[in-house]
Amino acid sequence: MKLENLFRALILFPLALMPVYGFVDFSVFIQIGDSNIDVKHLEDLSLQSETSIAALALMLVWFFIASGMMFFFKKRAREIYLGFFIYILGLDLMSGLLTGSFYFGSEVDGFLGELETLSYGMVIALAYFSPLKERFKPKP
Repeated sequence: MKLENLFRALILFPLALMPVYGFVDFSVFIQIGDSNIDVKHLEDLSLQSETSIAALALMLVWFFIASGMMFFFKKRAREIYLGFFIYILGLDLMSGLLTGSFYFGSEVDGFLGELETLSYGMVIALAYFSPLKERFKPKP
């Protein structure tokens, strides 16, 4: 497989997972054994997004634009893509630090999240440290 095809597949992978996150109830995969823990109660206590719908929509648009620019090797795509993930990292760190909350989810949800995070990291690494970095430079 050509490096360019792998790069584009890694960009599309998180986009392909979006319908899965939208339509699959991952709480059915939580295995708590013979305990009397109420899964719904733990989900209600866990970290709920404090972000407004407008901010979430803006972040989604930012992600789609950055992914599209990366897919087509546009000039400032790497900076916009990396900036998005730096913003998300800061948002995640601050929301956990400020609220002292936690996230409760299933192993399947965690596994897909880890795969998604790995694909983001591979895209950034390939964009900055592989021969593909030449494709992002302006053409004379």
